[in-house]
Amino acid sequence: MLLHVAAENRWVTLRHDEIISFLPVIDQWALFTDYQQWEPMRLAGPTVPWFSAATISVLNRGRPDHQKLPPLPLPS
Repeated sequence: MLLHVAAENRWVTLRHDEIISFLPVIDQWALFTDYQQWEPMRLAGPTVPWFSAATISVLNRGRPDHQKLPPLPLPS
């Protein structure tokens, strides 16, 4: 994933396999992630639900069924 860090005016590359914590909060249009070698991050906006589902799909690729992440909870 390539992200622009506006406060530092630079681009950073983050790898999905470096995610150690992943918390989508769909009703707030936010995604909170922690990485092995990067500060915690909050992504927000209308693409968060799609990005959350895509990230779960990537993280589940190749995992046995008992180790897969659960599907996203839908807001009530």
